[in-house]
Amino acid sequence: TMLDKEDAQFSPQRVPSVVSNARAKGDVFRSALYIEPTVSSRDAANLQADCFIFDCLPHMSWDRVEHHASNILGSGALGHSALYARMPSLQNPKLVERALKCWVRPELRGLVVAGFQGGADVQDFERKLVAAERAASMREGSLNLICLVDSPEAVRNVTRIVRSSKRVKAVALGLADAMARRGGRRPADVILLNE
Repeated sequence: TMLDKEDAQFSPQRVPSVVSNARAKGDVFRSALYIEPTVSSRDAANLQADCFIFDCLPHMSWDRVEHHASNILGSGALGHSALYARMPSLQNPKLVERALKCWVRPELRGLVVAGFQGGADVQDFERKLVAAERAASMREGSLNLICLVDSPEAVRNVTRIVRSSKRVKAVALGLADAMARRGGRRPADVILLNE
């Protein structure tokens, strides 16, 4: 279940986020829903959330992901909701490069990225993102970032992560990954933080 900070309600299907109005310039999501890119247009039309996040599973082939992403984004079935894509961990540069080719597209509002340890990591990723935006004939700075904070070092450096780029619109505490690194059990909850 996920905690909705505004209403203090629990919902098993929605991941609420709270984003600073000043930073987000109008993007405030009360709910975000992680979906697989293989969701059908018919099923997608029945989903409701302020933000949808395409969550690419590691076992999926990128050719299949790209095919399904193009179909679902081209169908318009997700309406006027903000669309984000979850990137693979920065620990695998080749996979990140392939994901950027797939997900840097004008239909998306931004990317959800794990693996930042500090502000320098965000700036390094932003350079790659700028190159990907140019390759996709998009305006530089078009895509926003939601940073998944998933390690003790990232938690210590969360202020640097947030301040490192104007693209950073929210920070999500990845409890499952952080707990696993400390030898704990992986909780199902994700708490999204304000900067």
